[in-house]
Amino acid sequence: MTQKELKKLKRGELLELLVTHSKEIDRLTKELEEANRELADRRVLIDNSGSIAEASLAIYKVLENAQKAADLYLENVQRRAEEGLENLGQARLENIPPAGSDAGSSTADEAAASSEENSS
Repeated sequence: MTQKELKKLKRGELLELLVTHSKEIDRLTKELEEANRELADRRVLIDNSGSIAEASLAIYKVLENAQKAADLYLENVQRRAEEGLENLGQARLENIPPAGSDAGSSTADEAAASSEENSS
């Protein structure tokens, strides 16, 4: 509305216009406040999403290091098991006399000699 048109309005019409504009200002103020709240909420969500992404990355690194430690542990267990089997096999080989040696027959000779002494 132009200034000339406003001057032509009666007092009641001006008051009605003032009330209408006041209600419109209140409505727009509330709408602006709500938009500002939503914007603040979105900023919080954006900030939190960055924090969540950083936390996820940190957790991933922890899990990755845990997996490496578990793999290393399994390698060590397997290596020790293989060494234990090798040592066991070596010990058994050392306790078995070679074929054709007198180690096995000496026990039989001793048993035969002691049985001859007992029969005499």
